[in-house]
Formats: sequence, C-alpha cells, structure tokens
Amino acid sequence: MVAGLGVIINATGKLKAYYSINYIYSLLVIIFSFIICKMGYAPYYVFIIPLPLFLLSIPARFIVMKKLIGFSFKYYINKAFLPILLVSMTSFVPFYFINKIFNESNINSFIFLATSMLWTGFIIICIGLRKNERLVIFNFIKRKLYKRKSISICAL
Repeated sequence: MVAGLGVIINATGKLKAYYSINYIYSLLVIIFSFIICKMGYAPYYVFIIPLPLFLLSIPARFIVMKKLIGFSFKYYINKAFLPILLVSMTSFVPFYFINKIFNESNINSFIFLATSMLWTGFIIICIGLRKNERLVIFNFIKRKLYKRKSISICAL
C-alpha cells in the first residue's frame, strides 16, 4: 500500500522524517518479536508481528507525505487503493468458493489455475486499469501482433 512512497520521499531529498518512521517501525518489530519469543510463543509469531505495526505506521507515513509534498490521501485512495481492492475482491471471491466446491485433483487444479489467471487478467484490464493505460496495453499488443504477422508473411 505504501511501497512507492519511499521513492517519492527520496526524490524530494527530505528523508529524515519519513525514514525515522521506518526506523521506529523496524525497531518495534524487533522489540515485539523478542518479547513474543521470550514469552514462549511459537516462532511463526515473529512473522505476524510486522503486520499490525505496519498498519499502525501507515497514517504516520501519509502525514509526513502530506507535509513534504502536499500528498492527497483521498486521491491516493481513489486512484490506487480502491482499484486494487476491487480487482482483488472480484478476482479472489469467486474462485475461493469454486475451489471449495470442486475436489482436488491435478486436472482440476490446472483448470482452476488457468481460469483464475484469465479471469484476474480480464478483471485487471476492465477494473484495475484506467482508459489511457488500457489503450497503451492494447496498442502494444497490436504492434506486437502486427510485427509478428508481417514477419510470418515475409517468411513465406
């Protein structure tokens, strides 16, 4: 959700506030992981600890971004987060239930994998991409198909 924010901050050259949040986050992960291990919990809890801490650090990261570059959280939600959420939900939910219905076999797994990849690609194109992004992709595909077609005709 915030993967590209570090790149934006690096471009501004104002690194102190943003990376302070990252360092505090990393330090808290280490401290809480140590405490969990000392309390006798299973080792896999060390992999669970970062998630809630990361979710708690997101608002702080956005506040720093707003102060540094006038970053709009609302714009980010509308243009990045919601399309990702819609694609994820419309890709995952149908196949979750389909997977529960069919028995496990190699052929069913192959069919499930192939159809889920095609469906997810279709959903990404229809919901996840903006009109201009779809045009760029379709034009790229057309150029590749046209180039391949012209090569095969010349080879005859």
